[in-house]
Amino acid sequence: MRNFTVGGGRTFRFWYTPDSVVVPVTMTWRCERWELGAFYFGRQYQRFDGERHLVVRGDAAVSLTRRLILHRWKSQDAFFGLGGSYRTKAGSEEGDPFNGNYLNFTEQVGVRWMRTDHRQGIELSVRHFSNLGIVKPNIGQNFLVAAVVF
Repeated sequence: MRNFTVGGGRTFRFWYTPDSVVVPVTMTWRCERWELGAFYFGRQYQRFDGERHLVVRGDAAVSLTRRLILHRWKSQDAFFGLGGSYRTKAGSEEGDPFNGNYLNFTEQVGVRWMRTDHRQGIELSVRHFSNLGIVKPNIGQNFLVAAVVF
């Protein structure tokens, strides 16, 4: 059975605050073991001395992830995923100071709640795209996503 998700989210950092919207569209198949996703990252702003500055003009990515179901309850799943992604911008010269490479590794952890008839549901996940320090810069991209599953 295939499931599709459409949602929205925000980027975040632990030591400073970039401000960007994320729009994910994903498809899972084979009992939610695989996920193919497309992500749009809006303009990313960062606060310096209380003022907002444009850092990245917008970016997109596609990812393929293998998901592992950590725990399955009646209609809820806790999952963890690892995979790869392709970003459309890389490096400061292309306007992305967070990521120095087009090819990235992806990690995700989340929870999916489905209706008892398994037709619709919601999913909350925390995701990270990073090149693991292969090419500098490698700050990576953290984002929190809420999505509707159908």
